[in-house]
Amino acid sequence: ARTIQRSIENGLRLGKSLEHFYGLERLLKAVKVKAHDLSGTIVVNSEGKIIAQVINPGVGVPPLNFSLARKSGSDEAFVRKKYQEYFWIFVPLNYKGKKIVGIAGVSFPVSIVNKKLKYFVKIHLILLGVIFGAGVLLFSVIYSLTEKSFEIDLSSGQTLKKHLIHTLLLFMIVQCAYAGFSMWQFKKLYMEISRDKALRLGHDVQADVENLLDKGISLRKMRNMDKWIGYLLEAAPEVDHIAVIDASLNLLYVAGNTKHFNGFEKAPVSSEFEIRLPLTGQNQLRGLLIIHLSRDRLHKVLWALILDIITVIGISFLFVFELLVFYRVVLFKKLIGVADLPAKLPSWLRPLAFIFMFATDLPLSFIPLQMKKLYQPLWDLPKELVLGLPISAEMSMAGIAVLISGILIDRIGWRSPCLLGFAIVALGNILSGRSMTPLEFVLARAVVGIGYGLSWMSFQGYVFTHLPQDKQGQGIAQVTAGVIAGSLCGAAVGGILAERIGFAPVFYASTLCITMAIITLAVFYHDTYFTKVSQKTGENNKEEVGSLWAFFKDPSMLGLGLFFSFPTAICTVGFLYYAIPLYLNALKVSQSTIGRTLMLYGVCLIYFGPLLGRYVDKLKDKGPFLMLSGLIGGGALALFYWWQGLLVAVIAVFLFGLATSIGYSAEAAYATSLPVVRKIGINRSMALLRTLQRSGQVIGPIMVGALSAVTGGNTDLGIVIIGWGYLFFILLFALSWIIKPVK
Repeated sequence: ARTIQRSIENGLRLGKSLEHFYGLERLLKAVKVKAHDLSGTIVVNSEGKIIAQVINPGVGVPPLNFSLARKSGSDEAFVRKKYQEYFWIFVPLNYKGKKIVGIAGVSFPVSIVNKKLKYFVKIHLILLGVIFGAGVLLFSVIYSLTEKSFEIDLSSGQTLKKHLIHTLLLFMIVQCAYAGFSMWQFKKLYMEISRDKALRLGHDVQADVENLLDKGISLRKMRNMDKWIGYLLEAAPEVDHIAVIDASLNLLYVAGNTKHFNGFEKAPVSSEFEIRLPLTGQNQLRGLLIIHLSRDRLHKVLWALILDIITVIGISFLFVFELLVFYRVVLFKKLIGVADLPAKLPSWLRPLAFIFMFATDLPLSFIPLQMKKLYQPLWDLPKELVLGLPISAEMSMAGIAVLISGILIDRIGWRSPCLLGFAIVALGNILSGRSMTPLEFVLARAVVGIGYGLSWMSFQGYVFTHLPQDKQGQGIAQVTAGVIAGSLCGAAVGGILAERIGFAPVFYASTLCITMAIITLAVFYHDTYFTKVSQKTGENNKEEVGSLWAFFKDPSMLGLGLFFSFPTAICTVGFLYYAIPLYLNALKVSQSTIGRTLMLYGVCLIYFGPLLGRYVDKLKDKGPFLMLSGLIGGGALALFYWWQGLLVAVIAVFLFGLATSIGYSAEAAYATSLPVVRKIGINRSMALLRTLQRSGQVIGPIMVGALSAVTGGNTDLGIVIIGWGYLFFILLFALSWIIKPVK
């Protein structure tokens, strides 16, 4: 298709019109003969009229949409369509690079692609089988050698931890082995395709130059050849540069990335990055055409692949790690029973939180896309606002559900609201998959938000009900780690599934996974169903009148809510999920790199949260930890005042994740130590606190957007302003902590 495009556009630049292009059918036949797998070639003008075609019998031409090929001049300016049993690739034909005057297309059978895919899949399945078998064998050997020592010390669990570490290390070895083979095979395939593409380009140049040589035009007198070759290279980023030398080995022309051209070897080279073609005229050798493939392009592509592999390995590691945590929980339950589990194992609820969030966030990556697919004008609202309604509805209803769940947990315990929340989320996902209009989809996501709010607060209710106060920081950190890990894995897996089976089936897959969470809750957590609520969470629940007023008039609680929780929520959503994507997009950072940068925040919460939670629990007063969290978080945002770029964004996201890891567990423990919380009930108090946080989450994007607009669209300046504001609020929190210390 590119060969046809180049040949026609060269003629158009010389003043020819597409409708009167002499030799067009001969050109199409020549291209079809060279690429023997092609089943057809075609040229169509801007009115949809076929100008020339060379097509095998029985091959149909799909309806053409010229708007699909607007990005003229870039390597990605093509449209791929499957029609009947053939693939068609169309490229735009531009008149002097200004307007599209037609489309050139080539077709080839689907069976060719399927054949190559089957071979590729076969090779990888064999490799997976070999690596998996070797991994199982190695695991069996390790287990047989350490079987006698597999007795768990209940006080430390060190033996079990060793087995978990061995399993994770083995998993990483297997993953890295497979990744290494994939890298090698990808490089081999990339070089084969690149050399083939470079050869086709070289043969085109060779044919045109030799045609001029046969007419008696000297190689030295071919004016602007470097510009002509440079134009051809625009569609071949795999080629670094092309040089033309004469028979005496003198350099005549060079085009492309000339800064990498350091001359040429007079002797033939065997490098896989270089191709040499002879230039003959009137049966004599007149020169050489030297094509050099781009090493920078290869390194760039390989680096992108490495980052993708690291991302996949990271997600797989999270999944396996959570499965091992679940295995550890089940093993502990069998050995020591349920009665002592909360005190001995703060991670008891983490597997359930992981399964639930994995299921809930399967559709997370395409909610706006599904709304765009269903879009119809709604209440005369702008389209951009309508596309955001499903997420807004989900967050708003989650905030309301959090308030309700706090009261329910205080009255009937954590498990019933949790089951109810699971069921409501499952119902909401079924409704999401069946939605046919925007309003139906918005209401379906609102239902999901209700279930999410009930379940999330139920997890925290378990921590405050069943864990002693000196373990609550670890408990919250473990639950949060399970939630974040489930969200990361769910969003990644859901995106992959949606690409292959569509959006609606993923909603049903989410419902199926929610059913697994319900079964897990019923089977593994049934022993806690009738556990009575601890007296510390509800000793004064009878005093309901004025409880809200008591909550908001308490100086310590007000300081925590308004000066820490509320601004932290504003910064979390405003900075992470609004400002960072816009900031990095403005820097031309790829979408996958933006996703990996945001994943860093979740990884911090998963691994640093539980670790730091232990140290938080050791200090009786959690106020200093909250101030440390605020200083690190505010400082992370203030970095943009001095530095700019991707690296600064990565460091800021990491530091903010570290700050949240410290603050989240300390915040809950600090709140439960306040007298007013014990007075009106822990679960009800935490529900009020989380509702305040939800308000901050809603305000965050609006505030950062408004600040960016006021400062002339400078997202980084908006980040700096909320960063300094956050530090100011942390100072106010410190004053409230000093004036009214925790008793």
